[in-house]
Amino acid sequence: MIFGLRPEDFAALMALFFTGTIVLVPVLALSARLALKPLTETLLKLRQGGNEAVLQDRRIALLEAEVQHLATLTQQVLDAGELRHPLGAPSALPVEHHA
Repeated sequence: MIFGLRPEDFAALMALFFTGTIVLVPVLALSARLALKPLTETLLKLRQGGNEAVLQDRRIALLEAEVQHLATLTQQVLDAGELRHPLGAPSALPVEHHA
């Protein structure tokens, strides 16, 4: 006798336990998956959002560096006197009219 049960009763109890486990484990797994899916999606979005913020900061820094470089080049051209007319003014080149 095991735990005060006859061997036939113990075998039936073990069969019932394993049958219940075979049915219960997939049900619990599916329930856990459905319950945890919103949480995992939120965590994934937060992680990706952090990466996007870092990439956006890099892009902004590169654009700022490019604007600074262009401002420096423009100032060098103005200082060298190579720019004959002010920016935004119409060109002094003659325009040909075809009739």
